[in-house]
Amino acid sequence: MLYFNEVREISEEDKSAIQPFADLAGIAIENGRLYAEEKESSRQLNRLYDLTLQVSSSLDLSEVLDAVAKATVDLLGGLYSEIFLLENETDSLRSRAFHGAAPPLPPPDPPAPPPF
Repeated sequence: MLYFNEVREISEEDKSAIQPFADLAGIAIENGRLYAEEKESSRQLNRLYDLTLQVSSSLDLSEVLDAVAKATVDLLGGLYSEIFLLENETDSLRSRAFHGAAPPLPPPDPPAPPPF
């Protein structure tokens, strides 16, 4: 912002003098945005690398699924993650891993009014 002691129109000469500062501000804003994107991308890649190490170092299915559920919340920024596996015997899904805070349950339906 540019302030003057009195109201006046900005001349073309003023605009020419101010333009390089505006250009630099725009470049600085864009560089800040790119830096934040790069930092987030690096964080995600590091988290994926850590998860890969965890998964490849364990033969315990529960441990691996827990690590994947946690990484899913971390990487995607969700509230919770749950992993279901298909049980062939019953042809049904069974929850095997969970991480985060489950959403609140909806309120129960109000009781029906008594008949008259």
